[in-house]
Amino acid sequence: QEQFIDVSGTQGTILQCVEEEAELAVVSSCSSIEESAQCLTSRDSEKKRCCIYGQKSHDGQMSDLQCEAQDSSQVSTPVLACAREKKSRWEPPPPDCKPKCENIFATRLGLVVSGCDSCEVGGENCECKVTCSDEYERYGGPEQPERLCPKEGEFEGPPVCGWPENVPQCTISGEMRDTLHVTNCPPCQAGVDCSCQVGCNVDKGYVQADGKLNQEVRPQCLLHTHEQGTVKCEDVQGRPDCIESFEGD
Repeated sequence: QEQFIDVSGTQGTILQCVEEEAELAVVSSCSSIEESAQCLTSRDSEKKRCCIYGQKSHDGQMSDLQCEAQDSSQVSTPVLACAREKKSRWEPPPPDCKPKCENIFATRLGLVVSGCDSCEVGGENCECKVTCSDEYERYGGPEQPERLCPKEGEFEGPPVCGWPENVPQCTISGEMRDTLHVTNCPPCQAGVDCSCQVGCNVDKGYVQADGKLNQEVRPQCLLHTHEQGTVKCEDVQGRPDCIESFEGD
């Protein structure tokens, strides 16, 4: 069934019922045996099966039980059972089915999941791995991708995945465009060389405030690091303070 897994590797194999010799324990005399279970798995030194003799009432109660060799002249009560010289077994052995761990990651978005559909509860041979997909970044949760299914029967939780932080960009705002002559200035990523050129928009009557001749320049979009406070994140209250802080030395 779906909630179990075959750990023997014989799932789907056609089984045959085969007969073989039973390995009976050899005793000096069947009459020396006191336990019924031992009597039914033994034979005497003359290779005669041990049998249980006694009385059986209508309500199934048995009395006057004794263990003697088959065809013994020492008994007068009926034979109830004898050790079997033959036994049967399945070949190959039936599948060894163990409880299976539920794949709790299958319906989660943003994850890359492999090997999590065939893990035994409490087993060690589990190849389950869970990571964030390429378009996401890990923001929390277990750091290692490997997952085991403990005896409690549930995988350790997934990583916390989210969109990566956008690279800051420089843009020419609408107000600035009224006063500037702008050439080839799409949003430029910080830290990346950009072909943007700007100068005062003389056609609209703007000149450089320092009185110098109007000239176009190529400004650089620089990456600036915020001076974030070092805190213990779990102590921070409120979103603005949280995103302006980091934890560490």
